[in-house]
Amino acid sequence: MSTFVDNVTSLLKEQKITKNKMLSDLNLSRNSFIDWKKRGTIPSASVVSAIAEYLGTTISSLIGYPEEEEMLNTFPSKLTFQLDVTGKKISELANYLDISDEIVMNWIKGSDNTYVNYYEQLSDFFEILPRYWTSPGMLSPGIEPNIDEYLLILLYRDYKNTGIYDPKAYGDLEHYFPGLRVTTNFSVLYSAEDNEWLSLIHRLPEKKRDEFKERIEGYLECYEESVAADEALKKTGTENMGK
Repeated sequence: MSTFVDNVTSLLKEQKITKNKMLSDLNLSRNSFIDWKKRGTIPSASVVSAIAEYLGTTISSLIGYPEEEEMLNTFPSKLTFQLDVTGKKISELANYLDISDEIVMNWIKGSDNTYVNYYEQLSDFFEILPRYWTSPGMLSPGIEPNIDEYLLILLYRDYKNTGIYDPKAYGDLEHYFPGLRVTTNFSVLYSAEDNEWLSLIHRLPEKKRDEFKERIEGYLECYEESVAADEALKKTGTENMGK
C-alpha cells in the first residue's frame, strides 16, 4: 500500500470517518482507494488538496514528506514545507507561475524536475532567497539548521501573519540572541509605509535624528492641544443649541 493511502486511511480511522463517506463528500469515485493502491501513486493536485483540507491536515503529512525544517534536503520537501507554513495553495502557485496544477504536483511527487527553471519566481512567490532551493536546510544554507533556528522562523512567520507576538509558543527573542536586550512591545503594528518612514529616520545622523524627534514631539503636542480645543468648542456649541 502506498504511503499516501496509508496516511489517509490512518487519519480516517482516527477521526472515525469511513472511506465511502469521505469519497462521497468530495465527489470522488468509490473505487478511488483501490485505484490508488493498485497504481501505488497519489491522485491529482486538486484531489490531494481537497483531502488535506477535509481531514484538517497538510499536504506533506499525506504524501509522507517530513515537516521538520532541519530535514528539508530535497526540492519536493522544501516546496511542500513552504506551501504548508505560508498557507498557499497549489493552484495559487501554479497561477503565479503560469503553469498547470499538475506540474506543481509532479514537482512535489519528485517526478518532474522542470522546477530548476523557476527558482527566481518561486523565491519571489514565497518571499525567500533563491539559494534556499539548492541548499541543505532552510535558514542556514550549507549548515544543518538546528531546532532553535526552526522555532525562530516560525515565531517570525506567526508574528508577520497575525501581528501577535507570543513568546510562550517559541520562546523569548533573547533566547535566540544571547546578550542582546530586546524590547518586546508589539502593541503597534508596522505597515510597509511605517517601515519606510523608520528607515528614512535611521539614515539621519544621531544628532539630526534627535532634533527631528523633538520637532515631531512639539508638533504632536500642538496638534493634540488644537484637537482638544476643537472638541471643547464643539461641545460648548452643542450645549448652547440644547438650551
